Amino acid sequence: MLTSPAANGTITVTPVNDAPVAVATTGSGAEDPSVGIAVKLSATDVDGLANVKSFTVGTPSNGTFYTDAAMTKPVTGSIAATNGEATVYFKPNLNFNGTANFTYTATDSGNADGTNPLTSPAANGTITVTPVNDAPVAVATTGSGAEDPSVGIAVKLSATDVDGLANVKSFTVGTPSNGTFYTDAAMTKPVTGAIDATNGEATLYFKPNTNFNGTANFTYTATD
Repeated sequence: MLTSPAANGTITVTPVNDAPVAVATTGSGAEDPSVGIAVKLSATDVDGLANVKSFTVGTPSNGTFYTDAAMTKPVTGSIAATNGEATVYFKPNLNFNGTANFTYTATDSGNADGTNPLTSPAANGTITVTPVNDAPVAVATTGSGAEDPSVGIAVKLSATDVDGLANVKSFTVGTPSNGTFYTDAAMTKPVTGAIDATNGEATLYFKPNTNFNGTANFTYTATD
């Protein structure tokens, strides 16, 4: 029994396009930013990072994505990838702080002839927006009473604050025309310095000048 010399065999395996894989991502920044919070999108691809063509980003919760840090160009459609990466910029809704979520996918260039582009499964993105203090807003107020009162004319001061009324600490009142402010209805304690706020409110008492009647004006501010 004889055995032949070895013969060669060749098997050709033709390439097929493999789908990219979008990578979960995070970002973080402060509430009400002047520059968008940068969020990096990225994907892997066994056919090479250059094969990752673009990303498609879902609508984020609690804000909007832009393609520029100045937040002038909202994301519309797909975002071109460079070496498997791209950056978008998140603008949180006014006064929002907390967690914003979104999903995104990556799409490749397909086969060598451009056919059969594939899209990855969705990856999750999480953006943490840290709180910043917001200024309170003093609310215009009125009061009314009779000339030469035995009890001061009550004037309520109030403010709003998106961080909560408990965050309003005090009020500072300018000198009123045609009279004097007191902290007590008996008009024995003139206002000096700041007035403590309780749940965004405080009450002062106005004593008009003797025999005055008409309109007295003043301004005031709130501090948190």
